Amino acid sequence: MPPNPNAVEGARPVRTEDAFDITAVDTWLRSTASPSLHSTSAGEVVQEPAAPASSSLRSTSDVRAGSSREPAPAPGSPSLRSASAEELRDEPSVAGSSSLRSTSGERAARALADPASGPGSSSLRSTSDVGAGDSREAGPAPGSSSLRSASEERAAGALADPASSPGSSSLRSTSEVDPLPEGLPEVRQFSGGASNLTYLLRYPDRDLILRRPPAGTKAKGAHDMGREYRIQQQLAPVFPYVPRMVAHCNDDSVIGSEFYVMERIAGTIPRRSELGVELTPEQTRQLGYRLIDTLVDLHQVDPVAAGLGDLGKGEGFVERQVGGWSGRYRKAKTWNVPSFEKVMAWLEANRPGDVRICVVHNDFRLDNVVLAPDDPLKIVGVLDWELATLGDPLMDLGSALAYWVQADDDWAFRRFRLQPSDVPGMIGRDEIVRYYCEKTGLDASNWAFYEVFGLFRLAVIAQQIYYRYHHKQTRNPRFKNLWLPVNLLERRCRKIMSR
Repeated sequence: MPPNPNAVEGARPVRTEDAFDITAVDTWLRSTASPSLHSTSAGEVVQEPAAPASSSLRSTSDVRAGSSREPAPAPGSPSLRSASAEELRDEPSVAGSSSLRSTSGERAARALADPASGPGSSSLRSTSDVGAGDSREAGPAPGSSSLRSASEERAAGALADPASSPGSSSLRSTSEVDPLPEGLPEVRQFSGGASNLTYLLRYPDRDLILRRPPAGTKAKGAHDMGREYRIQQQLAPVFPYVPRMVAHCNDDSVIGSEFYVMERIAGTIPRRSELGVELTPEQTRQLGYRLIDTLVDLHQVDPVAAGLGDLGKGEGFVERQVGGWSGRYRKAKTWNVPSFEKVMAWLEANRPGDVRICVVHNDFRLDNVVLAPDDPLKIVGVLDWELATLGDPLMDLGSALAYWVQADDDWAFRRFRLQPSDVPGMIGRDEIVRYYCEKTGLDASNWAFYEVFGLFRLAVIAQQIYYRYHHKQTRNPRFKNLWLPVNLLERRCRKIMSR
C-alpha cells in the first residue's frame, strides 16, 4: 500500500526558541511573490525565465532542525577554530568572514553517538547535513555547522545576485507560483539536527518548506540561505530532482534572519532502520541501482552551463581534502583516540589527482532522497544541498559509501548504521563501485584510497564533535562515547590499507 502523501514524517510543534512570526512571512510572500519575477532592493522588477516545473514536492524532513546554542567553552579550555563556511564548501575565503559550526559534524555525531535512535533521528553527514564537513570542501570544525553567497562577501561568482544588496528583500521565483489561499498556514518544525532550521508551512491546498539559520546566528557565511537556494534554482533545469524554489528573502527585518521558501516534494524518505516502503529483495536491489543512477546524473551536469562554474575552487580538490581533513583531526585529537598518523601518511602517499571536476553533493545518502508516493522504486527528489560544491566525483562516491553499512559487515560497524543500506536485497559497496564506473567510464583501480578517505573523513567529523564534549564545550550526553566509533573507523581504515 503506497504511503499517504499527506503524512509528513518528523514534523512536530515548533519549539519556543525556534519560533518566528508566520504572519510576517505570509504577508511578505503575498506582497512580494509575483510569478517569475525577482524584486530588488531598489524596487526594480526584473523578468526572469521560469525553470521547468518539478512534478513533485519536496519534503525536507530529512533536514534536521535544531538549535546551535551551546555553552561557551570553560575558561582556559582549549578550543578549535571552526572552519569558515567558504572552507567547508571549498570556496575562496572571504576576508573577515566568521567561523561556522559544522553541520555535518553535529548531525553525524548525533547519529553515531546514539545509534539506537529511531527514524527521524539526525545522522552523520560527511559534509552535508552534517555537512559539515568539507563537504563543500574542508571539514567542519568541531561543533561547526555544516554544507554556502550572493555578493562580494561570498565568493560564489555566478551564484551571486548582483541585483540585491545586503538587507534588501529579495524574491526569486523559479516557476509559476500559485496564489496562496486565504488564511495563515499551520506551522510545524522538522526534528533533529543542529544546523539550519526547517519548517513545514501547511496551507489548505499546498505544502511549503521554509529554511532559516538557527536563532542567534550572526555569520551569514555559516548558514548561507542564498547559496543553498541558488544552487537548487540553477540545477532545476538540468537535474529534475531538486525541489521547486519559491522565494528567497535576505531582509532580516521580516523574521530576524535570512530565509527561503520552497515547495515540498511528497513521498517517502528512507530512515535509519527501514526504507519506509514494502519492497521485495529484488525490488530493493533495483532501488539501489536507481540511487546510483541518480548520482551519476548529478555528476554529468555541466557546472558552467548550469551557471555553477564558480561554486567551488575546482582543480586540486583531492589534495585540499586530504590536507584539510588531516589538519582538522590533529587539532581535534584527544587522549582516547588513535593518532591516525599512519592513515594520514598513507592517504598522502597514495593520493591521486582529480579524475575530473563536477558538481558534487557531498552528502549523498539513502536518507537524502524522496521516493514517489505511487512508485517506491522511483526517486523524485534529492535533499540537503547545503554542502554541494565542485569536486572530484570519486571523492563524492567514497564519502557516500562511508555510510553504506551492509548486511555482511561485522556487528560493531552495523551498530552505527545511519541508513537502511543493509536491508535484504540491497546492493553492496563493491557492486556500487563497479556499477558506477561502468556507467561513467571512470577507473576505480585505486578505489582503496577513496574508501579509506571516506572513512577517515567520517572519523574526523565524529572526533570534532567529541572534542567539544571532552572539553565541556557542549553538554549533550549523546556525544559522550563518540570516541568509540573513531577507534572503530581507524581500525577499518588500516584493514583496507593492508589488503
